[in-house]
Amino acid sequence: MFEWLRKSRRTAEPPALPVGSERLSELFRISAEGPGPGHYGMWFSSPGDEAFSASSTLACIDRIYEAVSGVEEFALAEILRCLGAIDGDAKRVPLPEESAVFPVVGKQGERFLVSASKEKGIRFHFPRATTAAIRTAVLNAFGNHLEARRVELQESASRLQPSGSDIDTEWWSSMKQVARGLEEKGEPLRSMGTIVYDS
Repeated sequence: MFEWLRKSRRTAEPPALPVGSERLSELFRISAEGPGPGHYGMWFSSPGDEAFSASSTLACIDRIYEAVSGVEEFALAEILRCLGAIDGDAKRVPLPEESAVFPVVGKQGERFLVSASKEKGIRFHFPRATTAAIRTAVLNAFGNHLEARRVELQESASRLQPSGSDIDTEWWSSMKQVARGLEEKGEPLRSMGTIVYDS
């Protein structure tokens, strides 16, 4: 299914970024050991961060979905080049029908997962023990990178023919509605976007 994973790995020099912006390679790298098996989530309820609709994580995720909208395939290609999963000259990678999951290590040594699928887009999943501060820092750093690169990614997209694999944002919108509905009923979510990872 993922032919791009079979290509040879080589390091590519990414385009220059605006001053103050970080390269993806400075934000995270592939994890050889893996973060370990278990449940990973986009968000987990924790003391001081009990309600998803009021969580700083929600704003971070919204920001990423907005920044990546329309350039998902090019953003995924950047991620995979950073992780050494595809050739350095690959500019676009269609998001797969079924989720592809990559274990990564953040710049502070935090371990988490990056997943990609056509239905749900590009997502970050953290262990339950991850603090809200660490989760927010990782998501904001990625959001900063996307916003710094968005104009160039849009230019790349405009030069190439549409692939016909636009990402449907209905999943994320519906998840937010579910969260709000449950909270209004006094039955708040305990987690969001969880996956079970078996290394």
